[in-house]
Amino acid sequence: MGTNNDLVVAKKPSQESKYLGVYIKSQAGSSHIVKRVKNEIKSMVNLLKYKKITESQVVYVNNVVLMARLEYWLKCTFLTQNQCRTLHNCMILLLKQKMRITKSANNNIFTHQGLVGMTSLLQHLRTAQYADFIVRINSQEWDGISTRIILRNAQLRAGLAGCILTIEPSKLLQVNIPNNFNFNILKDIKDQLFNFDAINVDDWHLDILDTTILDFLLQPNYNHNNTRLDHDLSERK
Repeated sequence: MGTNNDLVVAKKPSQESKYLGVYIKSQAGSSHIVKRVKNEIKSMVNLLKYKKITESQVVYVNNVVLMARLEYWLKCTFLTQNQCRTLHNCMILLLKQKMRITKSANNNIFTHQGLVGMTSLLQHLRTAQYADFIVRINSQEWDGISTRIILRNAQLRAGLAGCILTIEPSKLLQVNIPNNFNFNILKDIKDQLFNFDAINVDDWHLDILDTTILDFLLQPNYNHNNTRLDHDLSERK
């Protein structure tokens, strides 16, 4: 490549590349991001653990410094509630140590905005990712177009006849599509009982002649013990 005929070799699918402060790789999955987030939180805890600082300073570092950095890294990564709590737990333990409170104290005490006011990783991520998702699905730029394409593809894979944005939460929550960030954000929004009013909803409807596979599997008299819908969708390409 170039005037010097330099040899350019592609990285292995499992190898990371840093672009604008974000680490990406061609291999599907976000385990490398989760690992970096875990190491960043542990590094912050180790840095502050033996410092003579107050609980207010710990809260400030968490809310202003750490959360902003993690949000940027996790722009396109969906973490479950358990993952968020597990990753952020060591920061909560640090705050308990600085406040000289037993480790068994309920974490809700420290994340309550009227008491200590520490922002949890789950709370910060959901607020930021929900807001960003709403902006993207209404955007006419490339980010909005690509988001709607991904959601339409998820709708086809799940066998949903109606618009995936306005479908009942009970149907959507039965579907599992790994490594699909936009679908998982939408699914989590639906789980919180938020809803959407789509304008061009007819564009999302599929013309079908009979019952969809998902509707058939969700029938009350169907034996779910012999079916793994989650497994089937995760294996399909």
